[in-house]
Amino acid sequence: MKNLKHIFLTLLTLLALASCTPTENSAPKGPAYYNFKSEDIPRLLPYAENQIITFKNQNNDERKFKVYSVSKNYRELYAVGMGFFSNSAATYFYYDIKEIYLVDYPNGASFMIQFIRWPLNTELAKSNIYHEYPSIFGGNIQYFPWWNGEVGANSWDLDIFMNYNLPKITITSNGVIYRNVLKIMSNNNTVNPAGSSTYPRNVNVLYFDEQNGIIGFDDLEGKQWRIQ
Repeated sequence: MKNLKHIFLTLLTLLALASCTPTENSAPKGPAYYNFKSEDIPRLLPYAENQIITFKNQNNDERKFKVYSVSKNYRELYAVGMGFFSNSAATYFYYDIKEIYLVDYPNGASFMIQFIRWPLNTELAKSNIYHEYPSIFGGNIQYFPWWNGEVGANSWDLDIFMNYNLPKITITSNGVIYRNVLKIMSNNNTVNPAGSSTYPRNVNVLYFDEQNGIIGFDDLEGKQWRIQ
């Protein structure tokens, strides 16, 4: 009898422990995380802090970019509502973002290269934050100081967006062959009058290699700047 009682108590204990063990359907997991995929990693660029990147044109004029900072922690929480008039926010899902800040050396104008993994449908992703929906990888260059952009309704566009679906071209610069180059055009052949003598807004073509970043750009004066 004692043995039967001992077995019965042991079974009850095991059942109790099993009932406390979380299962896939017992409770929702944490918010979805739109993290960089394996195919994204080669596109995040190997830039390192304090690296100097030199470009030269056919007249041997030079422009140098210094890498000021490179983000190391990619994961961010998407939240809406927190601001000057509110100390609370609605939080949704996590996503990955990498930001690389560069400075025109030595003149000081800064710009940023940004990469992000984001849901294709933001509103759908917000409607069920525990489910991971299809997402897309994107990249852009913000505030490139020489970009002439397209003429908008009230402003000139300073941002350059990478369309990775465009056909790739091959460019050789300083003996190095770059085989996966996006040729990004502003579609504007007018110099932006908002520029200055230091930063004439006259660049209308930029060459961006998927694994190496900016490798060149052309301006409306016929100068072709290429990485050295």
